[in-house]
Amino acid sequence: MKKIFTILSLSFITFASAQTNAFKGADFDNFADFTASLNKYGLKDYARQGVGEGINSSGDLKIIGNPAGNDYIFTAKATETLPAKIKEITFMLKGSAAKSLSVNVYKTDGTFYKFNLGDVRKDMTVQDSETNSYTGTIFTKDKFVKITLDCSKLTDINTNAASNFFAVKVGKGADYNLDIDDVKVIAGN
Repeated sequence: MKKIFTILSLSFITFASAQTNAFKGADFDNFADFTASLNKYGLKDYARQGVGEGINSSGDLKIIGNPAGNDYIFTAKATETLPAKIKEITFMLKGSAAKSLSVNVYKTDGTFYKFNLGDVRKDMTVQDSETNSYTGTIFTKDKFVKITLDCSKLTDINTNAASNFFAVKVGKGADYNLDIDDVKVIAGN
C-alpha cells in the first residue's frame, strides 16, 4: 500500500509541476501581481477584478462593456518562469458576448500567433490562425468552460520576462459580459 501511495504522490507532483501560471497574477486572486505583469498599456477601463466571481469563488478578470474599437483588454509579459517548450495555454471562460475573443501568444521576435475562439459554448481547443478575428459569439450558460490554445507545433514562443507573452482582444461594437480565470501554461516534451 505504501508503494502505491508513493507512486501516486510522485505522479501528482509530476503533473502539478507540468503546469504553471502563464504570468504573475494569472489566477487574478492577487490583482496587484496581475497589473504589475502588464505592458505599458495596462488594462482597459471596462475590465476589473471580479472578487469572488472566479473558479471556486476566487478572483477573476471581469470584462463588461461595448468596446469602440478592436481593443487589447490586456497584454501580459512572461513574468513567471515558463518551460522552454509549451504544449498548451489554457484558461477558464464564462459569460456571454455578441462577438468572440482573439488571443495573441507572442513570439521571440515580437510578432505573435493569433488564436480566434469563434463560437464558444463548451470546452474547446483552438489552433492558431493567420489573422485576428472576432467572428462568433460566446454563451456559456453561466458556467466556466476550458479554452485550450494548442501550442504543440509552435517553437518560438517568448519566455523572456521583459517582453510580451499573452494578450486578450475583443471586437468593436459588441456587448461583452465575461469572466476569465486561471490562465495556465502546460509544458511540452
